Amino acid sequence: MNNSIVDDLKWQFRYGNVVNRLILVNVIVFLIFCVVQLFFFFAQKEASYHILMKWLHLPTSPLQIIKQPWGFLSYQFLHDGFIHILFNMLWLYWMGRILVQYMNQKRILALYLLGGFAGALLCILAYNIFPVFSAAVGSARLVGASASVMAIILATATLLPNYEIRLIFIGFIKLKYIALVAVLLDVVTISQSNPGGHIAHLGGAFFGWLFVYQLQRGTDLSKGLINSAEWLQQKLSKNPKPKMAYKNEERINNKYSQTKKSKQKDTQAEVDAILDKISETGYSNLTKEEKQILFRFSEED
Repeated sequence: MNNSIVDDLKWQFRYGNVVNRLILVNVIVFLIFCVVQLFFFFAQKEASYHILMKWLHLPTSPLQIIKQPWGFLSYQFLHDGFIHILFNMLWLYWMGRILVQYMNQKRILALYLLGGFAGALLCILAYNIFPVFSAAVGSARLVGASASVMAIILATATLLPNYEIRLIFIGFIKLKYIALVAVLLDVVTISQSNPGGHIAHLGGAFFGWLFVYQLQRGTDLSKGLINSAEWLQQKLSKNPKPKMAYKNEERINNKYSQTKKSKQKDTQAEVDAILDKISETGYSNLTKEEKQILFRFSEED
């Protein structure tokens, strides 16, 4: 092996798709905190470790949320044990590798983050509205990428409801049925264990469905987050673009913009027709040219 594991990870993080990057971030964060927990264990300060984690998990009490608003983001990349992260990352890989063929990668990242936010918001509302949670609202905390992953699952199933994948011992099954089972499992287990987690899953699932539903009707719910991230990136850039503009450049840019918009309309019409075909007959019935069109469309910003 010429390259070290670190070099391989760097390459994957730099050039891999957004799903691979999300998996890498989750796994690396999990391993880091495993080492941190081990350090506190040998130092006989496990209580201090739990205090640290409380400041990174998301509380359900509004007063505590005000003190640690970063929990809306940090909780989406933390996991409570190996089985927890294993199944989340498997679902993210299975569904994400399908979605990345049909959706812009910036949108997928925004979907992951906003799905986690939606799940957290629904959980917080439930814990502060329903009396059954009144005793736990001060101590309950959210942790894990499950709400974000559920957003990915429902978005994929909404976009490609009749897309079939093969499951061991079951055979081929359509995504819409997989999504339906995942949602129903969360609904029926709310009263049995981890109610906050299951409610958060449902919030993420609802957002995943809503995201694609609105996108198909011309409304991009990720636009605000993407624009904000691009603005921040530009502000932090060491080499900002010069503000000076010339009339000739403006004329050229205007002509290019008009041509580009015309091409985008034609491409969008082609993509919509291909997605309709997938819903009716499945991905396997697409021609090579149709698959290439979808791939190029997913790579565009």
